[in-house]
Amino acid sequence: MDHHVISPAEYRELLAARAERDRLLALVNTPELVNFPKAVHLEAVHQLDRWGTTDRQGKEANDWFWLVGHLASRALEHHKEAERLAVRLMPDDALHAYILNDIDHHREKAVHHCITAAAALNHWHASMLGKKTAMQPGHAPAIAASEALEA
Repeated sequence: MDHHVISPAEYRELLAARAERDRLLALVNTPELVNFPKAVHLEAVHQLDRWGTTDRQGKEANDWFWLVGHLASRALEHHKEAERLAVRLMPDDALHAYILNDIDHHREKAVHHCITAAAALNHWHASMLGKKTAMQPGHAPAIAASEALEA
């Protein structure tokens, strides 16, 4: 049995490479919510990384439309819930802090769904232009992951 022993320098290189990989993965997998163009770009990369596939030949404009519509409707629902909670918020309410957290949660989800919808539009746009993108709307793992995020 041949065991390869690495040198301390090789070990440090491997650790540095792992740290860089982890940094890049964190960058792609951490949603940006404020800088819209940056957020859409990062989300598009994240979507490719998470749900991408090279087999998108059978996707039609309707598939893209319904994906974008679904994501936009999720943004609307979270926005409406945040507004509903904000209207009933009373400063002397015993649940004031809890309701504020809930409002923040729904606002963050609404913003994130706007960004995910825009990133999906980015992939649709690339698809129309024949640019390479591996995004596959309606793909079962993507649907399951999306539903899990809402739970």
